[in-house]
Amino acid sequence: MGANITSDTILKKPVAGGEFEDVRMGSLWADSPVLIIVMRRPGCILCREQTLAVWAEREKFEKLGVKLILTVHEWKQREIDAFAPEYWGGAVFYDPERTFYAAVHGGSVKIASRLSLLNPFSTGFKNGRAAYKRGVVKDSNFTGNGTVLGGVLVFKAGGELVYSHAESDFGVHPPMEDLVAGASKAAA
Repeated sequence: MGANITSDTILKKPVAGGEFEDVRMGSLWADSPVLIIVMRRPGCILCREQTLAVWAEREKFEKLGVKLILTVHEWKQREIDAFAPEYWGGAVFYDPERTFYAAVHGGSVKIASRLSLLNPFSTGFKNGRAAYKRGVVKDSNFTGNGTVLGGVLVFKAGGELVYSHAESDFGVHPPMEDLVAGASKAAA
């Protein structure tokens, strides 16, 4: 992992009145492993489909003692309200510095080309079309910056990284089996 995620890395937790409080990463992994979805955009059909799938399998992660959290790089309250809890029932944190976005991509934030969504031969276009046809997500939008690619990180209690998946194009998410295997390794 290129960017340094430490116990002192800060995420922002929403509190009353539209304010945020700082949460040290160390407090999230102090006593249990944590799986972090580093999400591109709350309104994205592909992102919503991924989070629904992970949340549907939460009992597997809970049995392993693995916390599930999600980060966003933009905090648009209307978008967060439309996303959670319908598509994600867990904690949502704000990563304004995009630290986790850089970490999952080896040290720098990776930006995808919007042209990928217009090219019918691209992975991003094919993923979007397939998600639309599956019909799992009933509504989505294009609000916000959806070009910052995300991924998934899994840490052991104490902060050792045991699994990382970097989104290489729109909607390139890890298989659920890989997430469960990463969580199992983190819980061991």
